Amino acid sequence: RGSGSTPSPHLAPGATWLPGLQSSGEFLLASPPCAAATPQFWRLLWDCGVHTVLVLGTGPLQGAKGEDGITVTHWEDELSSQGRTQNYVLEDSQGGRKVVKLLQQDSFLAPGAPPQPALALADCIHSRQEQLPRAPLLLVAAQAEPAAAFCALSILLRQLELEQAVDVYTVARSIETLLPGAFPSPSSLLRLYRALETHLSTVPTPYTFLQPPLWNEKMI
Repeated sequence: RGSGSTPSPHLAPGATWLPGLQSSGEFLLASPPCAAATPQFWRLLWDCGVHTVLVLGTGPLQGAKGEDGITVTHWEDELSSQGRTQNYVLEDSQGGRKVVKLLQQDSFLAPGAPPQPALALADCIHSRQEQLPRAPLLLVAAQAEPAAAFCALSILLRQLELEQAVDVYTVARSIETLLPGAFPSPSSLLRLYRALETHLSTVPTPYTFLQPPLWNEKMI
């Protein structure tokens, strides 16, 4: 476990794979791309089949034509009291097409924040990932801690559903092995425990605006 004096590290440039409960490529972590690297960012989404992006604590990404062989068009925004979602249409020169949904959240399991929004977000992203073709979830964050917290909570919720038991410390330690300093203090782990306690005692409200519209399924 991290010590109370260890700051949360920045995510390194490029992309980092983190395994989920049953898949070695369930999560893909990336730092916010600079303007010059934006074409490679969208190319990464296309090559990895990503259809859902969670942006934690950074501004929205902008698409433009001619992004490293991929045409990126900002399609529409969705607003709710829980966050902002942007939809992008990606196309290649061979006529391939897909829709990517990008959700921006200012924080995830931040100190002092209630766990309910984090639980609802994880629950809805699970539902979306299950409805669409299997693909990694891309998390974009400048700091490692919120991205690691989402991955850990996602794994633990799935573990609880499948096995009726969880091991918070083991899950967090396995993430720290691949992403040193992801949980910089005991309070980081305590927030995971409290989120699971809340999950067991209440039913989270899903982010229904993240569900793919039925009329658009053929585009995705």
